[in-house]
Amino acid sequence: MTSTIARTIDLLALAYVFGSTAWFFFVQAPVLVKRMGRDRFVPLQMSLALVLFRSLSVALLVMAGAALASTHAPGSTLVLTALVALAGAVINTVFVLPRALKTGGVSLKEVQSIDEQKSVGNFVSQGGGQASAFWHRVVVVFVVVMLAGAVPHAVALVSVDVPAEAPHEHDHAAAKAPTPPPVAKWKANAETTEGIGTMLTLVRQAAQRGEPTPADVKATAAQLDEAFQNVFRRCTMTGEAHEALHAFLLPLAPLMKELEASEGPAAVRTLHQLEEHLERYATSFE
Repeated sequence: MTSTIARTIDLLALAYVFGSTAWFFFVQAPVLVKRMGRDRFVPLQMSLALVLFRSLSVALLVMAGAALASTHAPGSTLVLTALVALAGAVINTVFVLPRALKTGGVSLKEVQSIDEQKSVGNFVSQGGGQASAFWHRVVVVFVVVMLAGAVPHAVALVSVDVPAEAPHEHDHAAAKAPTPPPVAKWKANAETTEGIGTMLTLVRQAAQRGEPTPADVKATAAQLDEAFQNVFRRCTMTGEAHEALHAFLLPLAPLMKELEASEGPAAVRTLHQLEEHLERYATSFE
């Protein structure tokens, strides 16, 4: 959806660039210069030119942003051609056009024949007169640069296929994906769950104290062994649930022996291993 909106904005900005440029140079200028004559036409056209190129710069900036949003690739043809067109308009607006307007005031003082005053070709090549001819031609050069970016941009834009239905297809596929069923848990008696909770509390408390002393290790191992034996003594589970509990408890015995024989950092590592295993109880039993 984002790509489709960006492409639409790009097309609208491009349409404005072509439409306003064609109107300014090929419709408005010929009509006004013939009806008004040079003296009245040039000041008006200079003011309109400033408005035109400012608006073109904004439109081309929007076009470049839309191209980047639709492709997400700064080095793509769509983005590069938009940047070329933008550069042509910005250079005209910021650098060339102000100088052309300044020299245009001098040009108005030049004397020309009636035919020259009403000649569109004369205006295109010289602006208001000889004094502004150079900068007026530079304006035209950068208009050509702008169009040299805009035209291939239009070609690239038309040739790009936007899969408008892709997001819907993705959502549809996601909607059809089956929801995994909840994992069934074995029913444990309250005494068993209480005993596992006691062991988990002992391990966490010992791990939080940092590196234990040999005396701390011996005391923790003894408390764990007592809680471990109570789980077996108080278990009333039968059948598959009972077998599942024994499979869970089996790895605890060697870990507790390893804890009793370790000290310092090794003891801390073993405590964390015990903690991780005891925490898995809640995923399989309730």
